Parts: sequence; structure tokens; C-alpha cells
Amino acid sequence: SVFQIAGNGALALQPTMTLEVPDGSSPGQIVSSNDGQFLWGLVPLYPTNNPPGDIPPAAIFPEGQSRMLSFSVDQDDGALNNAGAEVFLPPTNPLFTVGGVFKGAFMLGMRVHPTQPILYVNSLLASVLTVWNWNPNGSGELSFVTAVDPGAVGRGGAPCWTAVDPLGRYAYTASVVTDGVSAFSLTNPMAPVALQNLVLGGPKGPLPAGTPEPYQSTTAPFNLQVDPTGTYVYVSNHATCVANSIDSVNCPIGNAIHILKINADGTLTEQPYSPFIYPPEVEPTNARPKGLIVL
Repeated sequence: SVFQIAGNGALALQPTMTLEVPDGSSPGQIVSSNDGQFLWGLVPLYPTNNPPGDIPPAAIFPEGQSRMLSFSVDQDDGALNNAGAEVFLPPTNPLFTVGGVFKGAFMLGMRVHPTQPILYVNSLLASVLTVWNWNPNGSGELSFVTAVDPGAVGRGGAPCWTAVDPLGRYAYTASVVTDGVSAFSLTNPMAPVALQNLVLGGPKGPLPAGTPEPYQSTTAPFNLQVDPTGTYVYVSNHATCVANSIDSVNCPIGNAIHILKINADGTLTEQPYSPFIYPPEVEPTNARPKGLIVL
């Protein structure tokens, strides 16, 4: 949906500009190009009757695959044009096949390069960072460039969200399975290079075998952001326990923010005072925070 922003910050829905997606879809994210000309919407679960390969990661998910929808933005009224320009991960790249099964159909975590016409998106089940670009003089349609393996430790981590530092030097992804963050060099922004897989610190414990969650430990990172100076990465981390009885020591700890210092080479170091654990009266331990903005 499109909203007009008033002078006082209030939002006014523009009802004639709402764009519908098929019933059963799960719209998850929108991002704008760095020049404001284009906008892309990510639908992590987009129903289809003929998915290419073994798509559903679990029985609770519908049979479908992710779609990125491309639009150009009308500079006069904010209307979105080129509705229906869809792209999805091609199954030809070998990095999307794990154990002989195509795993490239589930995407999360779009992030635009601050100065180049490049979009980074995680292929969650294949555990790779994908790179896309667009023609600034075109209509905003995306073209697949490459996929990048984060390395042995990070592979299989199910990266969900992506952050890029304001100068476009490094990219970071948060992986819910490994409870960690992967760092990539963007010296060549079209061909990121894996630098590090950092396991986050703080109080936690392993979830018992058979737990119906995609996590390995009692905490998992979701959204992450780089501060405007490019000095720190902040990671929103939440407790994954569904009941305190699973782990009486770590489950009641609650939700947290991790503070990671960006080193000169782009790698990360968790600070001694990290993580900051929300007091339960501020953020209940059974909450699942996912959004994060750094001003």
C-alpha cells in the first residue's frame, strides 16, 4: 500500500494505489532504490502450483516460492507502475542446490547498496547471499548476478536479514540457526567476498532435540542495522524458547540487542558490554522483536 506523509509525519493511505498479491501470499519487505526511482517488494511465500523443485521447507509453509516485485515510482503522486514484474531465484546456480535438492526458492532480507544499482538478498534455505542489479535508466526490473557462499561455518545458518554499511564497504547477514552474523567485503560490490562468521555471545543454551523450531539455541538474531557512521552493527536478538521449562537457566533471560564493532578490515568484534538484555518490564520475555532502526 502507498501512504502520503503529512508535514507532521502522519500517514494517509492512498486507497486507489493498493496492489494486491495472490491469496495465501506473505508480503514481507519493501525497499527503495538509492535514488528513489524504483521500489521492490519481497513476498517470501508466493503460492504457485508448479514450483521448480522441492520448495516447502516445512509442512506449515504453503507450496510456493519467493517473488520480488519490481515497480517504478511516479515522482508526482507516488503511484507504483510496472505492477507484476516478478523475479525469483533461478535454479541453475549450483549454490542453490543442497543435498541434491533445490533450496533457492525462499528469500528474505533485501538491502540496497548505498551508491550503486545493486540489491542484496538472502537465499535463506540455501544459506547464500545473492546479488542483483538493475538499469537506472530502465523500469526497475532486476537481473540476477551471482550468489556468494559465506563459508563452512556460515553455510546452513539460514540468513534472514541483511545490512550494508553507509559507505558501501561491507555487508552483514544475520543467521538464525547458527545464532551468528556473517561479514562480506564489498570491495567489488557485484562480487562480495566472505570475511567472517561470528557466533553471537551472551547467555544461551542449546535447544533440545526434537524442538519444533528452526533454531539450535535459546536465542536467535533477526534484524540488524549499521549505525550512520559505519562504526557499529546492532543486532536484534530474541529468545526462541516457547516455555521456560525447556531451559530453566537461559529461557527466562529474555530479548537483547548485540553491539558489534566494525574493525578496519570489515570483520566484527562483540563489545564487552554486549548484549544489552531488555528488562522484562520493558520487553516481555515471551515477545519476539524483529524490527530495528538505528538513528
